Amino acid sequence: QSAAAAWQSTIDARAEALTRLNEPLLAARSADLRDVGYRVLWLLVKANTRTVSLPDHPVIIVAQDLAPSDTAALDPGRVLGFCTAAGGPTSHTAIIARALRLPAMVSAGSRVMDLENGTLVILNGDNGTLTIAPDAKAIALAETAQRRQQARRRTAQQSALEPAVTQDGHRVEVAANVAGPAEAEQAVASGAEGIGLLRTEFLLNGQRRLRKRSNSRSIATSWK
Repeated sequence: QSAAAAWQSTIDARAEALTRLNEPLLAARSADLRDVGYRVLWLLVKANTRTVSLPDHPVIIVAQDLAPSDTAALDPGRVLGFCTAAGGPTSHTAIIARALRLPAMVSAGSRVMDLENGTLVILNGDNGTLTIAPDAKAIALAETAQRRQQARRRTAQQSALEPAVTQDGHRVEVAANVAGPAEAEQAVASGAEGIGLLRTEFLLNGQRRLRKRSNSRSIATSWK
């Protein structure tokens, strides 16, 4: 076998082994393994990484599944939410969606893949429902629910810096998982008092990208 074929068969076998585990949290990590494995595979076959062309207006994405790297690359300004046929609520895809404040519905079943592009839908991430071709009354109810949720979020933001105390007087420390300075600033603004998990690998990748851009500028300057 070629290196690419051997790599793919190994990744698929290991991911399938994770899927069969009785622990749902670990089983959901099979998607992470496939995500990393296929990114390496693209490099082995010297293929460009996959890109998704979105319309020039906000959309709700419907897909078989989304890898964590796909989800992290979504632009909240253009993507209002997503619905996947597969996946799970404890996957990194779902975790990243919550961090991006993107409404999401996972494990909806294969029937959602029959939807035509441009179909009008209402995605409710709170109760996990996807309303297809809603009428005017359903749209009005959804818009009212959106306004209420936005109002609750504004109220919560106003008290975000107050100490977190339960109704029976128990003090709770709020910490955030962050991958860089921008997320740390957002966490502080949302009331976090510390960092629970610092994803140092993203800081390392950021430094590598900065060095690469710096080297590119130096080369360009020398050729002027």
